[in-house]
Amino acid sequence: MSASSSPSTEKDFEIQHDERTLCANDTSQERDAVSAKDLEKVDDSTDKVKPRQGCWPTSKQTVSSKPKTRLCSIEDDDEDSFPDGGFEAWAVVLGGAIAMCVSFGAVTSFAVFQEYYAKTILADRSQSAIAWIGSVQLMLVFGMTVPSGYLLTWAGPKVPMILGTIFLLVGTMTASVAKNWTQLFLSQGIAAGIGEGLIMLPVVSMPTEWFFKKRSFVSGLVAAGSALGGVILPIAINRLLNTHHVSLGWTLRIVGLIQLCGMMIATLLVKQRFHKNSPTLPWKIYFASRSMNFLLVGSFLMYIAQYIPYLYITVYGVQRGAAPSLAFYFTAVLNGGAVIGRLLVGSLADTYGPYNALVTMSFLSGVVALIQTKAVDTAGIIAWAFVGCISGSLQSLFTPAIARLAPSPTMIGGFVGIGCTLVSPALLASQPIAGALLALKPEGNDFMAQSIFTGLVCMTAAVSLAASRAVLPEAGGWKR
Repeated sequence: MSASSSPSTEKDFEIQHDERTLCANDTSQERDAVSAKDLEKVDDSTDKVKPRQGCWPTSKQTVSSKPKTRLCSIEDDDEDSFPDGGFEAWAVVLGGAIAMCVSFGAVTSFAVFQEYYAKTILADRSQSAIAWIGSVQLMLVFGMTVPSGYLLTWAGPKVPMILGTIFLLVGTMTASVAKNWTQLFLSQGIAAGIGEGLIMLPVVSMPTEWFFKKRSFVSGLVAAGSALGGVILPIAINRLLNTHHVSLGWTLRIVGLIQLCGMMIATLLVKQRFHKNSPTLPWKIYFASRSMNFLLVGSFLMYIAQYIPYLYITVYGVQRGAAPSLAFYFTAVLNGGAVIGRLLVGSLADTYGPYNALVTMSFLSGVVALIQTKAVDTAGIIAWAFVGCISGSLQSLFTPAIARLAPSPTMIGGFVGIGCTLVSPALLASQPIAGALLALKPEGNDFMAQSIFTGLVCMTAAVSLAASRAVLPEAGGWKR
């Protein structure tokens, strides 16, 4: 098989090679070599080029900069290229969901710890100060995806997963003996966050190598694992702390044991399909598409606001008169709604396009945030939390949206890693900003300001995401 390029000028972008080079049944080594060689031709004039960046189209199309120039073709047999099912493929999805359940699920359960810390060992600290622990942890989950990506490329998914498990367990176990804010910050915030970040990229990117037509759905399944963990862990933690009066130390040790068992199973199940020995690519490859740039801006704004309810819903419930033992369950209800949202919206995204779903859910998340303060009693808060399934669906849509911009399947992990790293500062800033908004009132309960901020930021994100969809090169008409 050969790959050749026709002569080109500075203003032309012509690549002519076998249609099956990137999309069909060629070997992964050939795919990597050709992909890297072609991508090095991208220069500052690529805004003129209208091919869709992803090389596995979702409908009949011709990808070209001139009428007869193509990078890939729908005539390639995508069903043969991607298993889209089978024991190995579904085992990878199951492993990813389990890993997200025990790792990222602990992050979305931080609201339970925040309320408990505020009443006990960190009673002398403000809500904003306590929120820094969860905020840094959440930032590292996304910020560690680049080093995780290098490990993934170099050694496959199991090495970053094993290393991440070690960091996660060290963080959880040392938090169990922490006595002050600094110790909790270093253990639960830094160490556990690094571990969760090393784990996340392999488990969210590996299923995309096995599925094409069901990519958004399986991404939703994996993301639903974190929401399921956000249901199970808050209930378990609440029962241990408030019903059985188990100490915080032993509660965290039990959580650590659950994480160890879950990660052992997940590490056995998750495996890669493409063996990556790709050369290092120029950084500009990741930003050559205007669609990618708008997607990153929109995602940055989206992540500033998305996780605010997860960390403050328990505090909100207590300040609205709910018993603390009941308020702990609000986080579980919010995550329960997210399970449904991620599965349902992931399935719809495969039918109507991940960008359409992403724009719609971001806007609706803003609407839901704006009506939060209308929930003034326990029943209203539970109903509002369940409607949070709309916000919860956003996480499952980021991966298929950015995967569509990757030039080849072997580069999905790199694109997802770059995207996650660039939006991670938003996660670092979001919770302290939300805590500072609460402090606008002397009582520290200005949830109206927090609600308005969250809603407007989500809606602004929807505008940027809509722009990303609008400049996405033709790929299936309006179903993008």
